[in-house]
Amino acid sequence: MQKKATALEGLYIIEDFITETEEQELIRAIDSRIWCGNGVAKVIQNLGPLPTFTDFIIKRFKQQKIIDFEDEPNMCIINEYEAGQAPRSLLIMTKSSRYDYKHSISKDIIEWFDGGENGEKQEIIRNRRVSLTFRTVRNPEADVAINS
Repeated sequence: MQKKATALEGLYIIEDFITETEEQELIRAIDSRIWCGNGVAKVIQNLGPLPTFTDFIIKRFKQQKIIDFEDEPNMCIINEYEAGQAPRSLLIMTKSSRYDYKHSISKDIIEWFDGGENGEKQEIIRNRRVSLTFRTVRNPEADVAINS
C-alpha cells in the first residue's frame, strides 16, 4: 500500500486500499441500508457514530498513518454514481487540493486507468461507483439541527 503524491498540493492516492473481498462486504453492508435522494447521486448520511462496517477502514487509516487525525472521523457520507475512478482506491484531499479546487466525478462510461498489468492503460467500463467520504464534524448535534 503506497501513498502516491500527485501534482496538486495535498492530493494523494492509494490504489487498492481495500481488497476485493472487503469491497464486496462493504457494498453488501451499504446496500442493506436504505438509500435516500434522487437524481445523479443517492446519498446516505451518518451523523453521529459511524456505521460499524466502516471500523476496519478507520483502523487502517490509523495503522498505516495515512492521515494525521486531530480528531477521528465521526461522519460518513456514502454516494452512489454511475461512473468514476479506479476501483478500491483511496483519494486523500488536504490543503490546496481540498480547498482551492472544485471536486467532481467523471460521468464517462468508459474510463482509462493507468494501473493495468505492466503499467499499461486498462479500459474500465463503468456501471456503478460507490464512494465513502469520511469527515470530522466538530459539533455533530449542531450539524443535525442544520440538516433537519
